[in-house]
Amino acid sequence: MQMKMLWYLAYIPALIWMLIIGGFSGSDAKQSSSLSLDVTERLVEIIDIGEPMSEQEFYEVVELLHAPVRKLAHMTEFAILYVLLIIPSAVLFGMNKKIVGIVFLICVLFAMSDEFHQTFTPGRDGNITDVLIDSLGAAIGMLVSLGVNKFTNSKIKGKSK
Repeated sequence: MQMKMLWYLAYIPALIWMLIIGGFSGSDAKQSSSLSLDVTERLVEIIDIGEPMSEQEFYEVVELLHAPVRKLAHMTEFAILYVLLIIPSAVLFGMNKKIVGIVFLICVLFAMSDEFHQTFTPGRDGNITDVLIDSLGAAIGMLVSLGVNKFTNSKIKGKSK
C-alpha cells in the first residue's frame, strides 16, 4: 500500500509540467510571441552555418520559421507531457493498450482545457488547430514511449535467454 502511494508521487513532474504549460498559456499574445520570437532568433543564429546573412535576410528567415517553431513548441510540450504521464502509469498499471489510450486521452483533454484557458488571456484565443497540434505531440510522445518500451523489453528478454 505504501509503495503504491509512493508511485503516485511520480505523477508530480507531470503536474508541474501541466502548470508550466498553463503558465505559457496565461501569457498575453505579446509576451508569447516575444518568447517564441527570441527562441526562433536563437535557432537561426545556431543553424546559420553558410554564408553570413545580412540583417534583412536574418529577419526574413526568422519570420519564415517563427510559426513552425511555435507549432513545434506546442508538440514538444505535449510529447513531454505524455512521457511524464505514461512512465508512472505504466509502472502502476502496466504498459497496455488501455493505459496508453487513457494517457493519450488525458493529454487531449488537457490540450482542450489549455486552449479554453487561452480564451481568457488578452490577445489570445482558443484554437482547435492547436488542440490537434498538441494531440499530435502527445501521439509522438506515445510512439516514442512505445518504441522505448518495446526496445527495453526485447533487451530484457534477450538477457534472460
